[in-house]
Amino acid sequence: MTRVKEFVKKAHRSLSEIVESYLNRVTIGEEKSEDDELVLIYGMMKLNPDFDEKKAIREILNNRYSG
Repeated sequence: MTRVKEFVKKAHRSLSEIVESYLNRVTIGEEKSEDDELVLIYGMMKLNPDFDEKKAIREILNNRYSG
């Protein structure tokens, strides 16, 4: 997790901003580019095997566009 924290600090963005940005692009069909922040940090974090990506996307979008 230390490498992720270092990357986030250098990017001057929060991890949640980077992940949200990526998920927003994926859900609207934009293609990932090679310099995409998430591509650069791919593999640095281990998710629980029961992590539900679709649920996480719904929650992020719901939080972003509700209220």
